Amino acid sequence: SADLDALERLGGLYYLSFHTHYFAGHDFIGLIDRTARELRRRGAWLASASEVSDWWRARSAVRTSLTRYGPQRLLLEVSNEGDRAVRDLVVRVHLNRPMSEAQASSATVLTARPKMLHVPGEAVADLHLPELPARSNRSYTIDLAVEPRGSVER
Repeated sequence: SADLDALERLGGLYYLSFHTHYFAGHDFIGLIDRTARELRRRGAWLASASEVSDWWRARSAVRTSLTRYGPQRLLLEVSNEGDRAVRDLVVRVHLNRPMSEAQASSATVLTARPKMLHVPGEAVADLHLPELPARSNRSYTIDLAVEPRGSVER
């Protein structure tokens, strides 16, 4: 469970590979079942190797660009150069210093406001995009509130 906790914090990938002869023992089947239930409880995506490969290929076509438009405003441009839509994309933005707040809005007409996850006092923010269509571009402004110096509790 400590391994799962670490992977969850990092947003990592765990690849479980085993030979079918392991299914001869009931202990191993129980272990796989318990692990799968725990992963599902945590909201993990359980996928085959081909599904992970498809996911990776789709995301490899995504390009990002971040431009500073002043001390408290950024422009994030995200493009999908691939032939298929990318779903549930998370773009991590490193802010270079702790911020008390980070809010995103769409700079693209008729595009919904994205979900932004930022912990006050942290120097990173995650922009969650439900879908980025094939051969499309999206622009988002990110407005920041600077964390006052000395206010971050350690």
